[in-house]
Amino acid sequence: MNGVPDETVNPNPADVTETTPPGEVDPRDQEIAALQGQLAECARRLQAAEEQVLRVQAESQTIMRRLRQQMEDEKKFGPRPLVESLLPVLDNFQRSMAALQGGANPERILEGVGGVERQLRQALESVGVQRIPTEGMSFDPERHEAIVAEPSAEHEPDTILNEIAAGYEMHGRIIRPAQVRVTVAPDA
Repeated sequence: MNGVPDETVNPNPADVTETTPPGEVDPRDQEIAALQGQLAECARRLQAAEEQVLRVQAESQTIMRRLRQQMEDEKKFGPRPLVESLLPVLDNFQRSMAALQGGANPERILEGVGGVERQLRQALESVGVQRIPTEGMSFDPERHEAIVAEPSAEHEPDTILNEIAAGYEMHGRIIRPAQVRVTVAPDA
């Protein structure tokens, strides 16, 4: 109207778009490109981490499966060393029975059975089984089972007089307590 350009103020400055002069790179475009690069790197790292988690999970499952198999094998075949050491004992028992049926000298058979007993003890000892000592010892309810209690003035109370059935322990753990005859104080 009057020849002067009309300057109006835009009430919403967000609507204003700045233009970059030709030939210059807009700094916002550079920032967007940098952020897109960082985003791509984060996505690559995330994918690598997810793949690593999957590998670790698969490896963990494989280890667990192997451990279960080892435990099952141990349970099945754990007694094998004991069985291997008992087989010669069984062989000698069978030889003794055959000799007895064949009319062999009883003294020789008794000798053979004594050898078999020693062999059996050695086989048990090889896997950690030990006989629990008894005679002349003090009664220990953890290791002994009193089958007979006999009054005695000659011995202290709770003295083991003799063994009725042997007791055994394995690596310090009781398998079977020894059955014993013990003394008690005589009635006054």
